Amino acid sequence: VLDLFPGSHLNDSIVNVTDGAGDPFKVRTISLDDFCSHFDLQPSLIKFDIEGAEYKAILGAKGILSKLHPHLILENPGAECAKFLFGIGYK
Repeated sequence: VLDLFPGSHLNDSIVNVTDGAGDPFKVRTISLDDFCSHFDLQPSLIKFDIEGAEYKAILGAKGILSKLHPHLILENPGAECAKFLFGIGYK
């Protein structure tokens, strides 16, 4: 369960980037690793466009990323994402 902070237009986020635009609400989530395992998926491409929460999502996909090395499209990766991805073999 994560807090989801409301955004201004289809940009709700688990990172409070809205400067108090509203109270967060609770959402049930699962990791990308668990989702892919449950449905026996092996993605070759993953796009992350999640309003500043890319690093948290990448951590939830560590197994897939380490094993399959799918192509990634990241809207806002940041240094944390780059360091992590370099550490598991991405270039």
